[in-house]
Amino acid sequence: MINIKSHISDYIIERHAKYIVHESGIVKNLKILKGNLEKELSKEYLQQLHRILDIEDDSELIDNLTVFIDMLINEVAELKAITDNIYSIEKKDISNIFIAVPSQLNRKIAEFKGKYKLAMDVIEHDVSYNSNSKTYSKLIFESLGYNKFSLKGNDIIGYRAFLKQIKSQTSMFYKQIKAKTSRYEGDKVYNENRLRRIKERVCDEIEKYSITDDIKMLNDSLILEIEKVGENGIGKTILEICKIIQNAFDNCIQSYETTDFIMHLDNMGKTNIFPKWSAYHLVMLMGVKSCPYCNRQYITPVYSEKNGSVRADLDHFFAKSIYPYLSISLYNLIPCCKFCNSSLKLDSHFSYETHLHPYEYGFENYLRFRYKPKKYTLSGNKNDEFKIILEPDKDNDLKKIGLRAKNSAECFKLESLYNYHRDEVKNLIKKKLIYNKEYCRELKERLEAIFKKEISKQELLEFVVDNVTNTDRLHERTLSKLYKDIVEQLEFFKDVKTDEYLSDSDYKELQRLIR
Repeated sequence: MINIKSHISDYIIERHAKYIVHESGIVKNLKILKGNLEKELSKEYLQQLHRILDIEDDSELIDNLTVFIDMLINEVAELKAITDNIYSIEKKDISNIFIAVPSQLNRKIAEFKGKYKLAMDVIEHDVSYNSNSKTYSKLIFESLGYNKFSLKGNDIIGYRAFLKQIKSQTSMFYKQIKAKTSRYEGDKVYNENRLRRIKERVCDEIEKYSITDDIKMLNDSLILEIEKVGENGIGKTILEICKIIQNAFDNCIQSYETTDFIMHLDNMGKTNIFPKWSAYHLVMLMGVKSCPYCNRQYITPVYSEKNGSVRADLDHFFAKSIYPYLSISLYNLIPCCKFCNSSLKLDSHFSYETHLHPYEYGFENYLRFRYKPKKYTLSGNKNDEFKIILEPDKDNDLKKIGLRAKNSAECFKLESLYNYHRDEVKNLIKKKLIYNKEYCRELKERLEAIFKKEISKQELLEFVVDNVTNTDRLHERTLSKLYKDIVEQLEFFKDVKTDEYLSDSDYKELQRLIR
């Protein structure tokens, strides 16, 4: 795991804070939720909460839940005051949940469990509530608008992509609607109530995308057209609706010009095609190139207004299913690869006390990669001459941070996955055997002659091993932590009095490992 705390700049903090206060619509969403909370929650859901929490009165339950919503509204109000003077406040001392550092977020979680116990009990209940109906947690998550933030920065482009997704007859959305009418001939619906339900289903899906006032105006017009379907007789309902959505898509194409400029980390300073703060903008500004969880995958972003944009996943260190109120908190968004986020971590219950948070710690010296020669059986099988292990630092082995590092390594299966990279270690061993002191001295002189400058020991080392070995730059390359640790184990460029780095026995042992 790589430490990326230096990648959250003051500008990123300020920009995220201003987004929460001025652009996100969170306060508006939370006030609407507060007023409609009881209507939004099903009777079945409320009855289950009454049984589990031993509460008989609906009003008592709703009152307790709205108090927590009021707290979130107040957090935005406090953040507004902070944004006016953000540079005069020590970052570590800011306790506002939207920009608080991990240690402060952990304190806020503990505070909420004591101060808003009933709301926290409901959120804990929601994790295992198996139903398609809305829960308190889902409503909090939707109101904070992470889905809006995770879209591309240009709302119209995202909206067009949304329309393109649902207008196609091959889309999952179309198939789901068609399945509801499969018992009828073709696409025809002969029952007015069924027609009404289908239109409601379509409109509900479209309304979910009303993320800004501009988009809401487009959606309102689109929904109005869909609601008119069937007024002149019930016909091929699904095809008519798809045609309306197609027209809306075509109008977006004609009405909103886009450029084909492609932004990446190397040219992002030359122009700015991000009209609003978004996940794309965040990962661009952070500039983290390799996944901080595994350091095996590149997560470099590319942004295009037309198509083909990619970015790192943003993992919620404090899982959004367990902590929905932290879903848009800056220090809860970890840029990482899809393998780590979607295949390994999933909704694992990471906590500040049990796992390392990349915005505070990396493995540094808590865990080190080491190659470990295998002991052979009597059969003499010499396949896989060594294995790669993660070895705890002796001074940190029993310390709390060391245990957190171990838990993180186990979650992301690092020891198992890194054994696929034994060939990388073999190459380092070969280089250790080849680059003796005399060879390195000659190489340094040749490099200095070519580049007309003095080559430092660090620069020479990275040239020889062909990777980053500086702790502050591990995010720039994949497998850099592995390289750094193995280089240390092999004692590259260790100062010795003799011209050779290795004794005869050491030399023969390394030779054996790469046969």
